[in-house]
Amino acid sequence: MLWQVWNFVSPGLRPKERKFVGPFIASALLLFAGGAAFAYFVMPIGLSFLTNFLNGHAVYFPDINSYIGFFLIIVFIFGITFEMPIVIVLLGLLGFVSSRKLKGWRKIAYIAIIIVSLVITPGADPFTPTLLAIPLLLLYEASIIVLQRIFRR
Repeated sequence: MLWQVWNFVSPGLRPKERKFVGPFIASALLLFAGGAAFAYFVMPIGLSFLTNFLNGHAVYFPDINSYIGFFLIIVFIFGITFEMPIVIVLLGLLGFVSSRKLKGWRKIAYIAIIIVSLVITPGADPFTPTLLAIPLLLLYEASIIVLQRIFRR
């Protein structure tokens, strides 16, 4: 499917724009895989909190269908949100944002990242949104550094 999209889009790209496609696709795949892997290792922490929250006063019988659905949602959310640097760098290359603007918007971006992390993660545990927000904040800062290096060249 990606090959079909590439065949459709490539005739409209200039040679300068074509050289960015490979790194963007590779970065997008790596970031999604990194987010999914991170979710895979974070999931037991959130579930451990939820099961220990009951303090032995109730018995926890997880339903395998619910668990798999919850797990896939978490993996998908983490994978998609880890794509944030790709979007920021693309917006920077298109001239909508710069590293200077991103530095100026840092406080607002931090608050927005925390709020989005709280809203998009399912469940009632405080660990899952926190463990999503921290890497997103680091990825925001990495996006600023990448934009600085791209425009320094």
